Amino acid sequence: MKTNTLLLILLLNPASQMFAQVNEKPKVAFCEFGKGCVFYDHPFTYKQLDAMFNYLGNYEAKKGILTFSLESDGTRTNYPDRKRDPKELHKLFGGKGDPLFVPWSMFIHQNIQPEDGRWTVQNEKPQIGNCPKGIETQLDKIKIIESGNKVFDKPFSPVPLLDAKEAKWFPVESNVYKCILQLTESDVITTVYDVRVVSPKNIEGTMNYTFKITNLPVCRIKVNFKYTKN
Repeated sequence: MKTNTLLLILLLNPASQMFAQVNEKPKVAFCEFGKGCVFYDHPFTYKQLDAMFNYLGNYEAKKGILTFSLESDGTRTNYPDRKRDPKELHKLFGGKGDPLFVPWSMFIHQNIQPEDGRWTVQNEKPQIGNCPKGIETQLDKIKIIESGNKVFDKPFSPVPLLDAKEAKWFPVESNVYKCILQLTESDVITTVYDVRVVSPKNIEGTMNYTFKITNLPVCRIKVNFKYTKN
């Protein structure tokens, strides 16, 4: 999967300015009822997590521990916990003593292992809102995601799906990943990928592009896609 972000910058951002921003680092916890919480040393800012999980500015503004919970009935939820510190949150989920703080990893959950080999991608027609005239024609010329040979890490990591060193991946739950791609510290152009591994031969997902252009409504583009192993 490749993203010609430079072309989109030239296309949609002729007069935008890139502003540096300083963000303190949020806390991210994966918690399971009866077992407590594990906190991860992740690479994301409040603004990035806000965009990835569609909190509409609420998380960046009000902060909190971004908590991913596995409940006793198997239900998974995520929410910002603003009432507790890490030790209190760990205790709430049944943990004892101090919670663990560990390095970030793509292997937090058990996942399906996709097969290596040639994969064919099919993407649906882009869904476009509040974008400059002609953007759909330009998108048709850009190979946003591509078919080709894939060799995946074992255990599986989604990193080979997007050929961009700036991409930052988040393992949300088993077989489900999010990714945010920003070429600068500004949020003028933000790409969020949602990926689900359905089986060893099938991967599906969505690409969401957001363009903030001065004095214009926010331009949003959504593209659904499917990868199939040949």
